[in-house]
Amino acid sequence: MKEGDVVVCEYGYNDILKRPFRFLYEYGYIGGTGKIIVYNQGERNMQDAHAFSKKQVRLATPEDIETLFWGN
Repeated sequence: MKEGDVVVCEYGYNDILKRPFRFLYEYGYIGGTGKIIVYNQGERNMQDAHAFSKKQVRLATPEDIETLFWGN
């Protein structure tokens, strides 16, 4: 992954869909704690950043981009 790539982040659990929540973000970098820092779409500041573990983040497929929503 490189900066700006669209990634899918999974976290928590959606009781209705019976799977983790999945949202699109833009890849930023790997932080000092080993967490992956991602940004809301089009943002590049810490106010709009989120941190996930490596196992919660994967590169988005074209199908993901068509079907998933962008995270906030």
